[in-house]
Amino acid sequence: MSSLNNSKVSVIIPVYNGEKYISEAIESVLNQTYKNIEIIVVDDGSTDKTCERIKPYLPNVKCIYQKNAGVSAARNNGILNSTGELIAFLDHDDIWIPEKIEKQVHYLLTNSQIKFVHCSIKYINPLGEIIKPSGYWENLKINGEVKNVKEIFMHYAMFPSTMMIKREVFDEAGLFNPAFPQCEGYELCLRIALRYKLGFINKSLVLYRLHDRKT
Repeated sequence: MSSLNNSKVSVIIPVYNGEKYISEAIESVLNQTYKNIEIIVVDDGSTDKTCERIKPYLPNVKCIYQKNAGVSAARNNGILNSTGELIAFLDHDDIWIPEKIEKQVHYLLTNSQIKFVHCSIKYINPLGEIIKPSGYWENLKINGEVKNVKEIFMHYAMFPSTMMIKREVFDEAGLFNPAFPQCEGYELCLRIALRYKLGFINKSLVLYRLHDRKT
């Protein structure tokens, strides 16, 4: 049995010009059924009203400002300034289902050999309405953990907003690679999979927003 019971979860939210959605993202973390959470928002040099949207949540939410350096650098900054035993990521335009953290902590608690777990998603539109059908991500055919890198290529399902990772994994696998402007989460997962099995919860615990700025 793992010793993760009631472990602190550090939630890293990178944001760049996210005034439209950042409040909804933060609220979805505050509404989690699991409560031992620290929230770190990393503002990647926003020029809009993102900072104003974050202010009402201070000091319950820690905000770090950096010059614009990209989403990978922002996530890495958040990791380096976090204190939790477990690290989770939420893009500023996505939303978590209230049980997301609880279910992932429970998964890691009951699967002590697993140090990484992700989940399925549902797509939402800019208004937050679920797009049906959600397609491939809601119907993944992965049973249990991903056992090797080949499975990742066959079952590409690695959005950062779905991930929860034990802190020590970053010491061995490294942080996000800022050289990747896209698919940075996928690249990180490939490095992690060379060392560990990747756990998967076949439930849609993340609402992934599709809009004109989504890559």
